[in-house]
Amino acid sequence: SRPEGSLIPGTAEDYGVITPEITPVPDDLAEEKQICNILIIGEENIDSGSSRGRSDLIMIATIDKRDRSVRLTSVLRDCLVSIPKHSDNRINAAYTIGGVALLYETFRVNLGIEFDNYCLVNFENFENIVDAIGGVDIELTAEEASYLNRTNYISNPRYRNVKPGMNHLNGNQALGYCRIRYVYNSEMQYGDIGRTTRQRRLLRNILSRVANMGYMELVSFANKCTPYMTTDLEAEDIEDVMGTISGMGSDKLEECRIPIEGSYHDVRLRGMLVTGIDLKVNSEALHRFIYKEQTESER
Repeated sequence: SRPEGSLIPGTAEDYGVITPEITPVPDDLAEEKQICNILIIGEENIDSGSSRGRSDLIMIATIDKRDRSVRLTSVLRDCLVSIPKHSDNRINAAYTIGGVALLYETFRVNLGIEFDNYCLVNFENFENIVDAIGGVDIELTAEEASYLNRTNYISNPRYRNVKPGMNHLNGNQALGYCRIRYVYNSEMQYGDIGRTTRQRRLLRNILSRVANMGYMELVSFANKCTPYMTTDLEAEDIEDVMGTISGMGSDKLEECRIPIEGSYHDVRLRGMLVTGIDLKVNSEALHRFIYKEQTESER
């Protein structure tokens, strides 16, 4: 079960989000562009036709040029937030309603985070990217392996042959792994929390592979992957990011999840089960993690 949150005492149909007063970006970092925040969106567009699908994955990739490090932050898709000019809703509804621009604004209003760029990848292209890197190594629990082999999370039946322990997953298998939420992971996490941990683990392993590539191999990989992404990153921006990641040690890759422990609780809103979060506590935690800045209470 979920831990008791510090904001929501129970469930209520009339719960409304009250956003905190937040200073979005430390001035010195904003001026010098020492920190680059890239919003990563994984779009689940099955049966959505030509319309926008749901943002099944929401993650912040922070590139810190001060020490050539990368920080990954997962945001649970069911977090209840204030969506500007719309009704309060899950954070993943912002993308469905108004695309990247509304998701940007939702982050700014609720958590005080500004983005420099975004990268959007749908399910099919995620598979292509994993295959472009030659697959990825992931360790599975017995329960995870059994679940993947007996469900359609691995959509191609011929690839439902994973096993407990270390596996070298192709794109189709890796996508299935990232979508698991109804079995416990190795940290005994369930639901969307377990799923976001898996997503960060997979991206961490991909970044580790990239960090060990030589320059020419890195350029080749970037060229293969670019057609599979929708992004406003220019070619020189991608090269800059790749240059930061290249040769990066594992100690330079950190992970975070929003909401943090003890700051959330189940809430019923218009018949939906959503995750009410303490926005002030999570905004402070996110700023501390991304910008390595002190909060007001720590100064």
